[in-house]
Amino acid sequence: MSGSARLRDGPAGVRLEFWTRNPGGEVDMTSLLLLALAASASSQAPAWHLVNILDDDGQARAQAANVKHAKAYRFTVQYARDLVRGSSALTHTYIGPTDENFRPPHIRGASFTLDCRWNSPPAKLEAREAVRLRLQGRVGRRSHAWPLPGLNMAAQIVLPDREGRWVVEAVRFRTVKRGEPLVLGAGNDFRPVDAEVTAPMPSAPSSPKRYGVKVTASAGNTTTTTTYIYAWGAPEGGVELKPYAAPGR
Repeated sequence: MSGSARLRDGPAGVRLEFWTRNPGGEVDMTSLLLLALAASASSQAPAWHLVNILDDDGQARAQAANVKHAKAYRFTVQYARDLVRGSSALTHTYIGPTDENFRPPHIRGASFTLDCRWNSPPAKLEAREAVRLRLQGRVGRRSHAWPLPGLNMAAQIVLPDREGRWVVEAVRFRTVKRGEPLVLGAGNDFRPVDAEVTAPMPSAPSSPKRYGVKVTASAGNTTTTTTYIYAWGAPEGGVELKPYAAPGR
């Protein structure tokens, strides 16, 4: 039986690799076992692990706006999120009296829907690893020239404030293609948003040990946020992530 060994320097540090072959030239099972143990040890190495997902489905904001603007507008939000992607449909409907003297004319019942989509970040990220997300937004349905909501999409790495709200920006994602817009509105003729954005995860921390990757789709009174919470260390046992389910379902 023959064997070989070598030191290899990789992202996780220096490791010793060795293997054996029997007289027939086949890899010995001992080597396969050692490789499996090495892979297992690597999987347990400290990293950023996804431990929770916080959903703001936009309902509270829309309902408050419906009370405030009860004579003029109705705002509705449809939000969905599984473990792979998320989406929201943000609708503004004019419910005031028809007035064709306005430019553009205000027609009772006219509505405008903005459709937004994004992919979920990975379940595990290394320190300083680049997080990549794809943000998409487009006009879903438009019955008349008014109303004219605008859409802004954004992604951030965030920390909690003193009240525990994940709103303190640590890093803002940037578009991979420089200057690619994340805004859709009358100013750019409602051209669709379809951009890849990226930001580095923090280094191995001393404190804090949790960060959030937050995706926002905002059209004023209709806004949704999805915050993917990461904890530093070995994988936490018993963590079960689930798709979003609306309250009462």
